Amino acid sequence: MLEPGMLQLIRIGIQTILFLLAGYGMVIRTDNSVNSLKEEVKEMQREIKSMANVVIQIAVQTVRIDGINERMNMLDARLTKTEKHGD
Repeated sequence: MLEPGMLQLIRIGIQTILFLLAGYGMVIRTDNSVNSLKEEVKEMQREIKSMANVVIQIAVQTVRIDGINERMNMLDARLTKTEKHGD
């Protein structure tokens, strides 16, 4: 039979090994979580770039519409001026 001191030492050794394995498992799990988060962040960045392009297109259309409104106002003013001179 094993001496009580030896048995205690074996128990501590087994506990240490289990603790190290659990720590290693946590490292692996954390690494997988980090990789998953990296992919999610990359996808979000792609979506943000896509949204930025849409916002830019909307801004360009707004500028064009403002220009058209300005031209329409100028034409309306010319037409009103022409009508006044024509009467």
